[in-house]
Amino acid sequence: MSTKILVVEDDAAIASVLKDGLGAAGYSVQVASNVADAQRIIENELFHVLIMDWMLPDGTGVDLCTRARRAGLNTPVLFLTAMNSIDNKVAGFDGGADDYLTKPFEVPEVLARVRALLRRPEAIQYKPLKIRDVELDQRRKTVTLKSEEVKLHPQEFKVLELLMNSPGRVFSGEELLTKAWPTDTDAANEAVRSVILRLRQKLDLDEDNPLITTIKGFGYRLEA
Repeated sequence: MSTKILVVEDDAAIASVLKDGLGAAGYSVQVASNVADAQRIIENELFHVLIMDWMLPDGTGVDLCTRARRAGLNTPVLFLTAMNSIDNKVAGFDGGADDYLTKPFEVPEVLARVRALLRRPEAIQYKPLKIRDVELDQRRKTVTLKSEEVKLHPQEFKVLELLMNSPGRVFSGEELLTKAWPTDTDAANEAVRSVILRLRQKLDLDEDNPLITTIKGFGYRLEA
């Protein structure tokens, strides 16, 4: 499997330079131009390195990185930004960055920094998602409750993965259906309700403090 890199950059020219340079070095590169798209991509795909700009049209790379870290993402993050003050760099590292490179930049240095991040031990680069007593391993496709493996169907796993990647966020039934079911499916919202019910039966042991709650009229939320 090729090494996957997500570039979060709203300047099309810079994004193109990075995509071409990284691609020529043998990396598989995907580009997001705003926080919302990057968040969606990160929630649904695994990457080996994230390269983020600071200032984006709908927010900042620092906020995106901070939320991802809180959700359990441990992928190495390189900030590539024109924000070059010491205070900016401190804020970037405090927000979860692993490396920080200021613009203007040279592609060979970006490649060198990516190689350095990829030399980190696998255990440091990646860790399973863990909320309360539930642990979800996105690579092994396993879920454990209090260290005991719980067997989940593929749709159950995908829905739980989405919820655990964004604890506290409300997902509508339509969004879960779009993201967790094949595009050619004829499944309806009843399928989502059935999956949520089964997840509760398998994982929600505390009736007074449920792991997955229904927000009437809006959707479902995982309570961290």
